[in-house]
Amino acid sequence: MPTISLKTSNLLSNMDTRRVFEAVVQPRTISFRDLRRNLPNQNLTQSIQLLKDADLIAEKSAIIDDFNTLYVTATGLNAALALRSSGLKF
Repeated sequence: MPTISLKTSNLLSNMDTRRVFEAVVQPRTISFRDLRRNLPNQNLTQSIQLLKDADLIAEKSAIIDDFNTLYVTATGLNAALALRSSGLKF
């Protein structure tokens, strides 16, 4: 059974950051443009950076920022599994 670190738990307790994480985890990959469409009122840049720093998601850059691809990492998948196994639905 996967476990989640206290640092990750604290990070995902912020609802804005958790929404961004959920939006990336569900499809496994998403373009920045689609993420912005799905979460129009979120502070995406800060949440994305926090999630990248925690190694929960990663980003593949493109020439145009809208086409950057965000994807969940193995650490992020383990965190998602741990959250789901603890009863959290997203």
